[in-house]
Amino acid sequence: MSASSDELAMHQRVLSGHPVARAEVITALYFDVVEGVLRQAGTGCDAALAEEKAGDALLQYAENPGRYDPERSALRTYLILVGHSKYRTALWRERQRAARQYSLSNPQTVAAAERASADVMEELVADIDASQLKARLISHFDDPRDKAAAALVLDDTQGWEPYVDVLGLSSLPVEQQKAEVYRVKSRVKKRLQRLRGYFDEPQ
Repeated sequence: MSASSDELAMHQRVLSGHPVARAEVITALYFDVVEGVLRQAGTGCDAALAEEKAGDALLQYAENPGRYDPERSALRTYLILVGHSKYRTALWRERQRAARQYSLSNPQTVAAAERASADVMEELVADIDASQLKARLISHFDDPRDKAAAALVLDDTQGWEPYVDVLGLSSLPVEQQKAEVYRVKSRVKKRLQRLRGYFDEPQ
């Protein structure tokens, strides 16, 4: 899903070097990004670390906004992905440090800590790979509505209501909204199945 009009306006102000644009975008998006990173990190996560990395993602964007491509994703989605990636990386490094601090006289404890660290790193790489694959799949759709629907399908978004706004159907009667959402989702899912088959094959 590409950037919304308000996100695009904020992004253009940051790119223009407007003196207060960076502070404005951090203030406007901070709570959304923190909530998104916490949601991605899951129940039982280190909430303080997740919030810290959400803030780091916003600061990184403010310092280097050119890395964000508004054609490929919403700004909030991009920042949440960056923040979550930073969180996972920080968590992995903390566990590595903890493993190094364990006494070498207890090899079983060390091995367990190293396995936990390796598991986090493996999940981090999987997250990055999944994010890259999602972007590649969405890029194969030309219609902006199909791109938006594909992003929701890949996020496993349930129900028909979330699709109404991104497909521009809010002015239609409810039954027509449902029918159009079903039609678009069916088409997009079939295309995604074919594309996934292509990307799963050795290239």
